[in-house]
Amino acid sequence: MQKNTITYPLISIFIPVYNRVNLIGPCIESALAQTYSNFEIIIVDNSSTDGTWDKCCIYAKSDSRIRIFKNDTNIGPVRNWQRCIEEAKGEFGKILFSDDLIYPAFLEKTISLIEDPQVGLVFTTAQIGRGIASVKLVNKNAYPWQESSGKYNSQNFIRDVLLSKMNLVSPGAALFRISDLYKNLITQIPSPSFNGFADYGAGPNLLLYLLTAIVYPKIAFINEPLCFFRGHEDSFTEKYHKELASRYFQAKIWFALNYQSSVPLETLLFRGWCSACKKSKKYLSFKKFCTKYGVNQVPLPNAVLHSLWN
Repeated sequence: MQKNTITYPLISIFIPVYNRVNLIGPCIESALAQTYSNFEIIIVDNSSTDGTWDKCCIYAKSDSRIRIFKNDTNIGPVRNWQRCIEEAKGEFGKILFSDDLIYPAFLEKTISLIEDPQVGLVFTTAQIGRGIASVKLVNKNAYPWQESSGKYNSQNFIRDVLLSKMNLVSPGAALFRISDLYKNLITQIPSPSFNGFADYGAGPNLLLYLLTAIVYPKIAFINEPLCFFRGHEDSFTEKYHKELASRYFQAKIWFALNYQSSVPLETLLFRGWCSACKKSKKYLSFKKFCTKYGVNQVPLPNAVLHSLWN
């Protein structure tokens, strides 16, 4: 009589890295410490110059689950994320940025939810700070959404992301299917005001969530910080913080223009314009605000549109 065996799907952990010799070690070790056993680690070095590659080689020699690759030239951050995904052998994938960490139960707790074919992605809350010690934490529970962990309607999730009711952007807090990572991690977002999205990551990372969620009835959320984002002077958020909000808003506008969602384009533009006026502490032209993001016609009621446009 044949024994029943449980098969656990292979999860690919992607670590794209560039010049992180002092941070890559703990990152890899956090991946190796997972309580879920069936995973591989794919590291792609984006042509580092500081000894990062040598350190990756040491880890790869000591554990067969680690596969390492090095680009001949630096291809930019988002294309390097794609490069990682191209090497995947798993069914599911988790991006782990080289300056971040995941706690031991991350894979175990997220895989149990995303195995439901109706669920497009699973994300958790995160901790943010200079170090794991609580005294150094900037945010003990970033990306809060619902009070309870569980599966939720995708359109409600999309609405809350578009309306900035939650500040979720980093794929480092989520688990996806490899097939969706292939399709939905894009490098270019049409914009009259911004370029180089592949070099920043701000925009493509948010769209990865939105483009995945819109084709599934549900997403899943775990109200527990299972990852840690280490802040430092050379981190993505620190270096490009001045443009982040505008680039994310451009990604939202592109999504609203191209996909039917629970938030009308005019609502998104009006709220964004109000927020921009409040931030600048002065009245801004609504027409100029819209054209900045590539929208030349807005379907608002004529009386309202006339007062805003002039």
